[in-house]
Amino acid sequence: MTTARQIVEGMGLEIATPDEARAMPDLKGADWTNI
Repeated sequence: MTTARQIVEGMGLEIATPDEARAMPDLKGADWTNI
């Protein structure tokens, strides 16, 4: 089974870190949630 990560990396792109991914759509980070 091919993972999304393998597809993205196969296209020569990099996977964002969790913090980078949260910053892209302006989502709340772990420090702004009460989970």
